[in-house]
Amino acid sequence: MITGVIKDGQISIDFYPRILVLCTNLNCNTRCVYCDQLERVGNGNLKPGRDYLDNVSPLLDSANHITIIGGETFALSDDELDDIFGRIDQEKHISVTTNAIGLTADRYKRWVADGPIKSLHISLNTITAKEYRNGRSDKVLWAKDRIREIAALNQNHKIERIQCVINKIAIDMMVDIVELAAECRVKSVCLSHVSGYMMGKHDLGNENPFGAGYSDEIAKRILDNLAEAERVGKRLGVNVNGHTIRMRLSKVAESKRVGGEK
Repeated sequence: MITGVIKDGQISIDFYPRILVLCTNLNCNTRCVYCDQLERVGNGNLKPGRDYLDNVSPLLDSANHITIIGGETFALSDDELDDIFGRIDQEKHISVTTNAIGLTADRYKRWVADGPIKSLHISLNTITAKEYRNGRSDKVLWAKDRIREIAALNQNHKIERIQCVINKIAIDMMVDIVELAAECRVKSVCLSHVSGYMMGKHDLGNENPFGAGYSDEIAKRILDNLAEAERVGKRLGVNVNGHTIRMRLSKVAESKRVGGEK
């Protein structure tokens, strides 16, 4: 994160990047059950001061490709978004990772279709701990209607990727995600393992199939569903990336095996 290169109000590096990840804020419009961001922030300010953007402007000037993340970028006000995007050369490649909750049709038109954003990565599975306990599996695919709306209104839309972390409530939705991508002309899907730290803090650790909720049966179900999602993706022209799921399951299985041998 570029916050780490600012000391005493000055950039403390002797090079300027061509590819840059800019964290605009740490506040969000949801509280995903697996997200540890607020835990790491503690009582700190969720929105950096104006001097933060002033200090990183030289980095924004040097980079050719800028990926903007949060928190949630579209949890910011229109004025705040204007300030951020107004500092970046509109000819640069700007991509934004978002849960799309705050990305209304009007905002899409302003900052994406007619604006500086060249590509969007939309994150699914915005389920909170309370919703998880209440079995709100519909929250995993909440953004599907927003994605469909964008695709319907914009033939050449700029949604580059749909991504989703997989916990137990999402295990059987991988093919649905790939089919949604194909329906909406999105060419890439990234399926990744969930971090169980915060799920454990919410007393939902057993819902993490890559940790406390692991079993050989669950692992096989995940891998079977992932393989099917990849087959469907190949047929529909959607690239499916699930390599972190396989890597994590392999490590957990090995840890269980070694532990069982002791």
